[in-house]
Amino acid sequence: MVMREPTGFHPEVASRQSDAELRAAAYLDRTSAALLRALYPGVDPIERAIEVFPHPGERRSDPATTRQYSPQESIDLREAALQLGPHRPTNETVEMLGVGVVDAHIIESGQLHKVAAEMVLAVDPNNPAPIIAIASDRPIPVLRKKKNPEDPEIPKDSDHADPELLSTFRLLAVGGRDVGNPAFYRRCGAYDAVEKPTIDDLRMVPGTEYEATKQFMQSMTGFATQEVLPIGYDPDTGQLIESETGQLTYLGHYQGSPFYILRKDPTREGKNMDTASTMALACEITSTLLNRQLETVAYHTSATYKPSRAADALKCALAAEQEGRFEPRIVVPNYGTRQLADIKGDPYYEPTIGQVVAELRKAAETAKQIRQLLASAG
Repeated sequence: MVMREPTGFHPEVASRQSDAELRAAAYLDRTSAALLRALYPGVDPIERAIEVFPHPGERRSDPATTRQYSPQESIDLREAALQLGPHRPTNETVEMLGVGVVDAHIIESGQLHKVAAEMVLAVDPNNPAPIIAIASDRPIPVLRKKKNPEDPEIPKDSDHADPELLSTFRLLAVGGRDVGNPAFYRRCGAYDAVEKPTIDDLRMVPGTEYEATKQFMQSMTGFATQEVLPIGYDPDTGQLIESETGQLTYLGHYQGSPFYILRKDPTREGKNMDTASTMALACEITSTLLNRQLETVAYHTSATYKPSRAADALKCALAAEQEGRFEPRIVVPNYGTRQLADIKGDPYYEPTIGQVVAELRKAAETAKQIRQLLASAG
């Protein structure tokens, strides 16, 4: 498909010269160039992608979501997704992002197999740096969800346990030492060869993502105790609190890197801090923890979330420039879908073309937010 220089689609950034604005302009150009692979040349690729690609929440009966793509169109769509990140099978490391050394690694916790996949990228014995996992108290589901409300109740046994619960049990049983290395996968293979867990086994799984992440990190460090540190924050204001709030805990060292976990607490209204604000808070807490200014921080996530997390990092940088304060550069290394399948012990499958176009739509919507931020800043 014919390519064209996408810079002309972003007149609102033409005269910008600050570091954050230039990085935002480069982000918009990269996104536009990737989307152009799957769209007609000569159109605004961001607006056009939002117009023609279905949103994941749209009805599947909508003709736009059920159209058939030609073999060449499918190739172009998948190539666009590979460039942007969604469903990319391979990892994108700190080095691949053009950064040699970072001051700290932030782990975007969630389901435990995702934490393990992020640890594969964060742990580097040749360039050890602090690793801070941010985890919420979201409960780990116990039973598989019913497909329809009218279905009979699911029996409460291990055959009907939620996949996340089973995956969490498996990783905690295997332990996190050597995660991503042959020794780790050998232990996984030995575990997978034994009988499935009983319901009593599954009762031993921690009840929340925070507790599961903490236990997994301690299985890596071998640190049996935990040290609560005198640093925290107010969830309602995001302001740092230099006292023992119970939110930040030291969990020992692993291959030269000190491990910490930060509990992500909701506001009084039960809302969660958005990702851009979480990034800024994590950088501030890490800077206070290390007692020095940070230059570069790695915020780890999945390839599928790469476009949105890269945009969140830009939001942090743009906000810091507008407020006249220093913010370290945040880069977004990410694990691929094949890495996640290996961690889970699942076969690797290519995404459907429907999944690809839905993620391209979301990437375009995220890029539009950055473009609007730049336009409003002018």
